[in-house]
Amino acid sequence: MKKNLMTAVIAMLSMLMTATCVTSCGDDDDDEDEATETTDYDWTSALTSVSATPGAKYIAKQQGQTKLYTIKVTEATTESVTLEINGTEVVLSDAGASYVSTSLEKMYKADAEADPESVLLCKKSGAKTLISPTEGSNETIAEAALKTMIVEL
Repeated sequence: MKKNLMTAVIAMLSMLMTATCVTSCGDDDDDEDEATETTDYDWTSALTSVSATPGAKYIAKQQGQTKLYTIKVTEATTESVTLEINGTEVVLSDAGASYVSTSLEKMYKADAEADPESVLLCKKSGAKTLISPTEGSNETIAEAALKTMIVEL
């Protein structure tokens, strides 16, 4: 009896561990902002550069890492891009902080050069484009940063 019970428990736990994890983002009052995320993304076809079009939604992660970042573009011009990343608003601009860290803090060039592995995304100068720090023109950051992979939702 104990052996059958243990086998049943192990089977149930195994099913739970292999099930797709679903998370709801956004508040329950606003269905338009709500997105469903699953952990089953095709990272082999992920991009390292995406257009920052208002309303666009992406999921991102650094290569070799497991933490996922849900990104929504709320505003975008060639001078600045406003993002909501995991519920935190971040404004990136050509004239100021054009990098965002894995702790969701905006970073200036000097900050990003001092800690390139913590850079999640960059705003491409003069464009409505988000890029992996490995794709940027700053060699100090590009050579030491982890590649950020981005999938459109």
